[in-house]
Amino acid sequence: MFNQIGVVLNAGNTPVSIADNGTAAIVVDGTLQANQITLSRRTVTPVQDPNFVGSTRVDFVDSFIILNKPGTSQWYSTLSGQIAFNGLFVGVKTAWPDNVLATVAIEREVWVFGPQKTEVWYNAGTVPFPFQLLSGNIIEQGCAAQYSPWKGDTNVYWLSQAPEGSYMVMRGNTKNVAERISTHALENEMRKYARIDDAIGSGYEINGHYFYKLTFPTADKTWGYDEATGQWHEDNAIDVNGVFHRAHNTFNTFAYGKNVALDWASGNLYKVDPDTYTDNGVPIAWIRSFPHVMNELKYVSQREFIADVETGMSVGTSESAQLQSPWSSGFSSGFGPLTTVEAPQLMFP
Repeated sequence: MFNQIGVVLNAGNTPVSIADNGTAAIVVDGTLQANQITLSRRTVTPVQDPNFVGSTRVDFVDSFIILNKPGTSQWYSTLSGQIAFNGLFVGVKTAWPDNVLATVAIEREVWVFGPQKTEVWYNAGTVPFPFQLLSGNIIEQGCAAQYSPWKGDTNVYWLSQAPEGSYMVMRGNTKNVAERISTHALENEMRKYARIDDAIGSGYEINGHYFYKLTFPTADKTWGYDEATGQWHEDNAIDVNGVFHRAHNTFNTFAYGKNVALDWASGNLYKVDPDTYTDNGVPIAWIRSFPHVMNELKYVSQREFIADVETGMSVGTSESAQLQSPWSSGFSSGFGPLTTVEAPQLMFP
């Protein structure tokens, strides 16, 4: 059971970000105000430090909580191990003249994202600001959507853009190398969207698979990347009319031994469970496509098609509808109330 301990100061339509230093956490929402959470007491209070200048994203590295200053080329940090700020603890993005959209910590280094280029900084222990730009390094891809970066294991994922061209999905690693992971088909799909700068990145790890989820609210689309297989998939939710929309679990985290997801539409918290075959009671559509079979651009006829599909894997289901009773096996099968569990359906368009 989850209990609410407070609310953000400015209820808006943009994502919030949270990070802690082991004793206290800070919650930012892109405005000049923020909340502070004392973890031992679970109390929420406003951040009233005059040197706090807002942020869209927070992260933690080497006892410092790091933040970007919205609308500027600056980023800054708290004092070591505290939710307190010094006006001199400020770094400036200098390798390319653009603003700082987000900061992400990976393996004790900080990736500083701008719209056109990205820089890597490290903790040099300098005074007054402890971080310094990593010499001789610049990431040639910037960030096209400030809420798209997500860190999974030792990688950072984001929706990129560069001065030379359009959008790609990138993965950066601890060797300070960024590589393209999007496909031409996905990039062509994104070109059709009215907006991509509102994209939201999130993800989770389950059964050894790291999933990076990229949601486009305006386009009403969600795409997922499986780090283990290197494959992309479209993630959908179905409404009562059978129309596909973006996935409900836009925001994900791991807490209390569970993969927890926040439903963007309702605010409900759900458990992401690979052994549950509905989307909060709504059927999940699994659409599988196949590669084209070619024969030197000639027509190809197939005499038959065999689909090898496992059925009846969900509890209470099989190849036919089942009647499920809430009582133990010692009761008569006719002792109600009974619930009808429909068999899985396979359909070909």
